[in-house]
Order: sequence, then C-alpha cells, then structure tokens
Amino acid sequence: MARSSKRNCANANQHFPFLDLPAELRLLVYEHLLVGNEPWRLAAALRNKSNLYPNIIATCRLVQQEATPVLYGCNQFEFTDELVLGAGTQFLKNISHSAQHISSINIDLTMPTKKEIKGLFVLLKKCAALSTLIIGVGVWTSYKAEAFAKAIGPLVRLLHKSQQKKHDLKPRDVLDGLNFSAPHIYGFGQAVIVEQARQDERAATFEEQVKDLLRATFK
Repeated sequence: MARSSKRNCANANQHFPFLDLPAELRLLVYEHLLVGNEPWRLAAALRNKSNLYPNIIATCRLVQQEATPVLYGCNQFEFTDELVLGAGTQFLKNISHSAQHISSINIDLTMPTKKEIKGLFVLLKKCAALSTLIIGVGVWTSYKAEAFAKAIGPLVRLLHKSQQKKHDLKPRDVLDGLNFSAPHIYGFGQAVIVEQARQDERAATFEEQVKDLLRATFK
C-alpha cells in the first residue's frame, strides 16, 4: 500500500509539457478552452461561462500572449439591455489593452440614451481589431442617418485608418462589417411576411445611407 501511495503521489506531481507542443497545437487547445458556441452577454462576466476556462491565461506570460487574442478575438460580445450596458462598459475598461483583440460586438439595446451610445462608441475605439459591429434596431431607430453617421463617425474613421496602415495586407473595407439589424416580426400569415419585408428594407436603407455618409468622410 505504501508503494501504491508513493506512485499516486508521483503521478500527481507530474505535469504535461504543454509548452513543448507546437504552437499550432497550442492554439487548437486555446480555441477549445476559450471559444464559446454562443455570444457573450457582457454582464455575464467570464466567471459565469462555465463551459470556458479563461484561467489558463494566468498560467504564464507565453500562454497569456498566445491565448489572449483567442479569448477576445474569437468570441462575439453582446450588449443586449440597459443593465448589460453598464457592465459591458465596465468590462471594456477592466480588460484595458486586451480590448484591442475584440473583433465582433453586437449592440442590441432596447432604449439607450444618445449619451450612452456616444460613450459606448468612444470606448469601442479601444477595439482596434473590430471587424463586425451589429447595431440593433433599438439603437438606430431614434436617429436620422446623418446624426447616426456623425455619432459613429470617429470610431469608424479610426478603424479605417488602422486598416490603411497595414501595408502588407489588402486593406479591409471596415464598412463591410457594419450592419444594422431589423426588428423580428413574430406571428404567421401573409401580413407578417409583408411587415417583416418592410422592416428589413427599412434597416437596409438606413444602413446604406449611413455607410454612404461615412465613406464620404474617408481620406
């Protein structure tokens, strides 16, 4: 029994040589541990993502450098109600420079004030890798196209300039990732289909107008 106990203790003290794996395999491990199937509601914080394991980032500096872009760059983050807005903005402040890796955000608030929206757009300037920004109907319906283009303009132009500096890559059109969602009309029948089509067209028209206004400001 003594030998068995010693053997078990020895096994417990053995560690898998994770850092000896090729970088490509380590990245696959990070994706398995850090990327969720569903978007993150920012109020739900990392600790509530029981199917994810962000603590691996604290293992060592190399793992932190390799895994942080995966954690923030491969998940979509959501602002989906007023309570989440406060938690979400605090989240962006707390993660500091790691926000530069965030690539996808969905802002689907019900009745945000224009001051809240403006403040959020200012914070999103930290997200230099942002390539997908979905604007929910509750956000854009209170604006005219000109006013919304003015509100989001500083953020979009910053992202545009960031793309132009990547001389080794073909610049990405940042406006391709800016999308405006229409409300979902629930129900059945022809009337619902017609109304949904009308709302979709309304969102598409607003999106086109805003993008045309923004593109005219690019230098």
